[in-house]
Amino acid sequence: MWRVFLGNGVTGLTFSGGRVLTQVHRDVNGSDMEVCVALSETNGTELWATPVDDIVAYDGGVGSTDDGPRTTPTIDEGSVYVLTSWLKLLRLNATNGTVIWSNDLRITYGGNAIGWQNAASPLVDNGLIYLNVNAAGTNLIALRTSDGSLFWRSQDEHLTHSTPVLTTMNGVRQLIFAAQSGLVSLDPQTGNLLWRTNYPFGYSTSLAASPAVYSNLVFITGYYGQGSAAFEILYTNATHVPHLLWSSTAHQSHWSTPVCYQGCLFGQFTPDDASAQLRCLDMRTGALKWAANGFGRGSVLLVDDHLLVITERGDLVLAEPNTNAYTEVTRFLAMPDFHTDTNKCWNAPA
Repeated sequence: MWRVFLGNGVTGLTFSGGRVLTQVHRDVNGSDMEVCVALSETNGTELWATPVDDIVAYDGGVGSTDDGPRTTPTIDEGSVYVLTSWLKLLRLNATNGTVIWSNDLRITYGGNAIGWQNAASPLVDNGLIYLNVNAAGTNLIALRTSDGSLFWRSQDEHLTHSTPVLTTMNGVRQLIFAAQSGLVSLDPQTGNLLWRTNYPFGYSTSLAASPAVYSNLVFITGYYGQGSAAFEILYTNATHVPHLLWSSTAHQSHWSTPVCYQGCLFGQFTPDDASAQLRCLDMRTGALKWAANGFGRGSVLLVDDHLLVITERGDLVLAEPNTNAYTEVTRFLAMPDFHTDTNKCWNAPA
C-alpha cells in the first residue's frame, strides 16, 4: 500500500485512530534527537514529528550510535505515551504531537539507564502507567496518566529491556515484570507483591521479551546463554505459588516475544546469532514440536488465528499456527533494503 523512509531506529509500531506511531533517530536543527513520529495509516503521510529526548550515543548493535531508539510509543484515549532510551517519559497529544507533560525519571527518582539503554515501552491501563524506573530502593512504579505523578512504588528490581504485561490469572488481575531476578507479579492497583520466581538473569543479559502468558502458565526468555523457563502459577489458600515446569538454554529469544496458541509457543529462538529459527514449543513441557529455518531474529504476531512473522531480512510471512508442522500460507518481501547480510530488520510489526 505504501512505503516511507523514517530514519534509523529499532522500535516497534503501534496504531490507533488512523495513525501509526513509532520512534526514530533524527537530526533536529543540528542535534541528534529521539523523535516520536505519527503517520497516516492510509497513505504513510507524516502527520507530525515531536522531538522527545537528546541522544548521547547508543550502545552496540546494528549501527552503534544509530542503533536506537528501541522503545515503542503507547496510545491510550487520545494520548501518546513515550519512554525514551534515557528514561524520559512524555505524554503527547495524539492529534498534533504537542507535549502535555514530561517527567525525566532520572531527575525525579534518580533512575538510570542500563547497557543498550532502555528498551521497555510504557504500559498504560485504567489511568496508570507502569514501568521500571531503575532507581535505588523500590523502583517498580505506577504513575498517573493525568499528570505523570506517582501513584505507587514497589519492590527493588533492576531494569531489563522487557515491557511488563497485564493479565488475569487464577481470577486475579496481575501486573507481571520480567526483572533481573526473574518474574515479579504485583497487584496493579496497589503495587503489593503477589508472587515472584527465583530465576535470575545477569546484568549483561538481553532480557527484552515480555512475559508470555497462557492460562496459569508464564514463560520467560533471555539471551546470551540465559535460555528460557516456564512456570505454572498455582493458587492455594488465596496464595499464588510459582512452580518451575522446565528450563532450557536450547530455546532463547534475543528480544522477540513469542505468542501463545492452544498451549504452544511460537517464536524466533536461537542458540546463537547465526541460526535463529521459527519454532513451536509445548509451553508446559518445553518439547520442540517443529522448527523452520531462514527467519533470523525477527518478530511474530498472532492475528486472526494466523502467524504474521517478519524475518530479520525483511520478509513478511503468513503461516498457520499448526502445532504439528510448519505450514506457510504466503510471503512477500516487505522491506527490500533489509534483504542483505548487513542491514537487520529488528523492528516489531503491528
